[in-house]
Amino acid sequence: MKKENGEPCGCNHPEKAQTPEQEEALLPELRALANTCGEETSKHDLVRVLVAACIEAGVNEGKQIVALLTRLNCNPKHVGMTLKNFAHPDRSRGDWFKGSSGAYRLHPLS
Repeated sequence: MKKENGEPCGCNHPEKAQTPEQEEALLPELRALANTCGEETSKHDLVRVLVAACIEAGVNEGKQIVALLTRLNCNPKHVGMTLKNFAHPDRSRGDWFKGSSGAYRLHPLS
């Protein structure tokens, strides 16, 4: 994987989007993550965590993320707004960014 400038980003998330079968297999993991967050976690924070988990797992296209999280009873408009609001090329201003291919990517930790 490469940064927008062509340099390797150092992340280990998949380059290509997941297949429908892989997305289906991810659902139990996302449910478990939501349960781990607990009822005290706001819906806003929960969606943010779940979106990041989707991107890390390779579900990195907006429509895929919205469809998958809708199956977990997340509001599709809320998921879309979260994707948009936390996407920024500057790591200090966003959790992820949208690459030139249209796929979302998490910012590297370093």
